Order: sequence, then C-alpha cells, then structure tokens
Amino acid sequence: MTIYNWTSLGFPAPATHSRVVGSKTGLLESSLTGAIQIIQRPTFWLVTASWNLWDSNYRNDVLAFLLSVEKTAHLVSIPYFGHVQRGAFGGTPLVAGGSQTGRTINIDGVSPSITNWIRRGDWIRFGGSSFQGYMAAEDSDSDGSGNVAVVLTQSVLSSPVNNEVATVSGMSASFITCRCIAVSEWTDQRTATTDRLTQITATFVQDVLTR
Repeated sequence: MTIYNWTSLGFPAPATHSRVVGSKTGLLESSLTGAIQIIQRPTFWLVTASWNLWDSNYRNDVLAFLLSVEKTAHLVSIPYFGHVQRGAFGGTPLVAGGSQTGRTINIDGVSPSITNWIRRGDWIRFGGSSFQGYMAAEDSDSDGSGNVAVVLTQSVLSSPVNNEVATVSGMSASFITCRCIAVSEWTDQRTATTDRLTQITATFVQDVLTR
C-alpha cells in the first residue's frame, strides 16, 4: 500500500471540492478484487472533487492517476483546498496525554486565556507525519494555564501520542487520507479539433479499513 500526497504529485487543485460526513458499519467489498474487509470506523468523510482540465494541461495525468488508485489498496492524502481557519490559535500546541479516544482531545502548550482558540469548522491534525485531519465541532477557549479541550466532529482514528504536535496551520491541518472509490470523465467543451476542456470527477472515502 502506498499513501500519495496530492500536493506533492504536482497536480492542480480541483475546481470544486465538497466534503460530507457519512456513516457505514459492517463490511466493505472491493468492486475491483472482490476482497471483503471489516470497517474499523463507522463515521468518515466522503469527498467529491472535480477538475476542469485541457487535453494539453494535466488532463491525462490526473485521469490516469485517479484510475490507477480507484478501488485499490492505495491511499491519497487530500487537503481541503481553499479552506480558511478562523481560530485565534497561538502557542505551541501539544497533545496532553496519551491513550485519548473519542471526540474530545486535550491539548496543552497553547496561548493562555484565548477566546475561540479554535473555532467550529477549523481543522486540526495530530502528529507531524500524520495526514489524517479532523474538524472541530465546537468553539473552544484556552484556560489560564494554556490548556484547551478540542471537540471533534468524529472520533479519532487512533489515539494520538502524548506530546505529539497538534497542527492547526491552514491547509496543512486539513489533510485527510482517502480511498478513491469512483472516477468519471466526460467532455465538457470542445474548442478545437485538437483541444478540449474535460471535466473529471472523483469520489473519495476517508480510510475506514485501517486504524
């Protein structure tokens, strides 16, 4: 299994990008191989992204890549392109204690007594090398000692390690690691016999098979 980072591949950001939270339990069957795997987490993000690309500019590269990872074991880490963080933030946020589970993660080392240290809809990521971002479900203030309890929209995929860095800096916090489950392509506009603008749409599901 390979985890690809979309931004490091050099491909353009999608023209449209949407995310919704889905829920599914039980088994997930690969339509490509027929392999059946147990879903390890019932709540996940479903991402739909579309690109409007010219024949001569990335169209073939993006389409070939998406088709190569569709319904395979490979994963793609995708940031929330264009997302704006609204929290005040500040300090050096670290995970305060190991073995934390569920939707509330305690953070320390942040700037003390900050109203809306993190805002509802902001993204946070635990661990410098992790590409699994989480969205804050509530506005949270830091206390006078620089602690803050961050409430997430979903339970953490795995327990963050004590003193892991908590990243809240813009797009770098909003990466989620997904499987590509569907790709479609159709001609949108032909402007010449040798060039055309094509829309490519891909659907991704946050990795639900591994912890």
